[in-house]
Amino acid sequence: MRKIFFTIALAVASFVASAAVKPTIIEPEQKQPTSFAIVIDQLTLENCRPEVEAYRKALERDGLAVYTYAAEWSSPDQIRAELQKLYKKNLKKMPLEGVVFIGDVPYASVQNAQHMTTAFKMNEERFPIEETAVTSDRFYDDLNLEFEFIKRDSINPLRYYYKLSESSPQSLNPTFYSGRIHYPEQMGGDKYEATAKYLRKVVAERERQEKIDYMVTFAGAAYNSDCLVTWMDERVMLDEIFPQLSRNDHRALKQLNYNMTYKLFAELERDEVDIMLFNEHGSPDKQHISGEGQIDSFNARLEALRYTVYSAIRREERKGEKGDVEGAKAYFKERYHLTDKFFEEYYNPTPSTKDPDDLNLEDLNSHTLNPRFVVFNACYNGSFHQPGYVAGSYIFGDGRTVVAQGNTVNVLQDRWTYELFGLLTHGVRVGQYNRMVATLEGHIIGDPAFRFAPTVEGTLAQDMVTKKVSNGKKVNTKNVVYWASLLNAPNADIQSLALRMLADGGAISAKELLNKYRTCNYATTRMECLKLIMRNG
Repeated sequence: MRKIFFTIALAVASFVASAAVKPTIIEPEQKQPTSFAIVIDQLTLENCRPEVEAYRKALERDGLAVYTYAAEWSSPDQIRAELQKLYKKNLKKMPLEGVVFIGDVPYASVQNAQHMTTAFKMNEERFPIEETAVTSDRFYDDLNLEFEFIKRDSINPLRYYYKLSESSPQSLNPTFYSGRIHYPEQMGGDKYEATAKYLRKVVAERERQEKIDYMVTFAGAAYNSDCLVTWMDERVMLDEIFPQLSRNDHRALKQLNYNMTYKLFAELERDEVDIMLFNEHGSPDKQHISGEGQIDSFNARLEALRYTVYSAIRREERKGEKGDVEGAKAYFKERYHLTDKFFEEYYNPTPSTKDPDDLNLEDLNSHTLNPRFVVFNACYNGSFHQPGYVAGSYIFGDGRTVVAQGNTVNVLQDRWTYELFGLLTHGVRVGQYNRMVATLEGHIIGDPAFRFAPTVEGTLAQDMVTKKVSNGKKVNTKNVVYWASLLNAPNADIQSLALRMLADGGAISAKELLNKYRTCNYATTRMECLKLIMRNG
């Protein structure tokens, strides 16, 4: 029954795609072991053609056969149909490993799929679809999933709503990786000029081919319950997965927390930093780095209270007839002993209602941000569908940041943030890393094919695509032998990757995973064993 439904859904998608203007397809100039697709809207291509061409050539120099798809896209269904055709066409030769969406490319906001997020849970019957649907490019990069079209947004022409079908697989297994290069309109100026500038930057950074030598982590307030012991023990794990970050060089790895916010911009502006990783709370337009500010600051606490009340009342207002604005006011009046005067002043706020310990878009846009890869283990910082979003300010700024990982909705902060993160030091592309730790909300903002120079030469990034253990029907015994040979590699995350590849192909048992757990010296690899054993529960 599911197969019949999928066939019908694919036929409908194909019909919609065929009714639209067919895209212009530029074929690769050379054959490579794997392929990559640039999906771009026609106007962005026309305004940024030299930069898009330079970017395409940089990708091909990096071992990718690049297809370019340009059109006045009619819907996400049209794009998905094109990617499905390309994936099937290249399955045996030059398999498709990733795609980037540049400019005004339509996106899908998905309902009925909150079980595939880490934390986002909102009643889809009580709240409006604009709030409950999760914007996700898993619509494009996970071809296993099945969707039903709901409607197009009445305000934002790029936003389309879909429902995850009940007959669809109910877990994520992305077919390839993806990334977004979408200029935030809130930054102002000419979006085509800004996109061209970004592409020039990413081509320049690709030419540098730098290794991961310098890294900074930041733990914001209310992360891991503000436990400084946990924050300090982070170093033990980082030593396992990034052994090249020397303890003899105090600049190689710096660990900051919410008590060190005064150092933050100094590190973000440090030219040598390769990776910056934020564990913090966030909004689309803010990084909440230190909670409510200093404990002895009355004004900071007052502004935090105003922000809390404002957010709650705005939520009720957005519900329309289902909302209870007066009930929300009554609740806050009773809980905090507020008067009507508070709400009168509140709706006419003073010019500065921002927590002084937040980083907003104006703060970020006024600094030169240099870490090449920035990770936001934070809520909403990767909301590329918003007029302004934190990750966009990082990659489109004047600094050297070219790629970020962020979330379009809220995310569970207290989780295993660093799973397989050490693969980046072996030349694995950031998009490929994101694919391995996929969530519905987690996205690459910027060039998803970007990678650092490997500390040890090898073909790991390519092997992850070309040496899969199973094609869903048949196990490749030669590839099983290859990944099994890496189970005792002198590196924690290479061992973890080998376990993952074998498990994904059904070529390792729970008993074998348990034995590996009992005998492995690497803590992070043992954690990977536990996660994979859970699949057998």
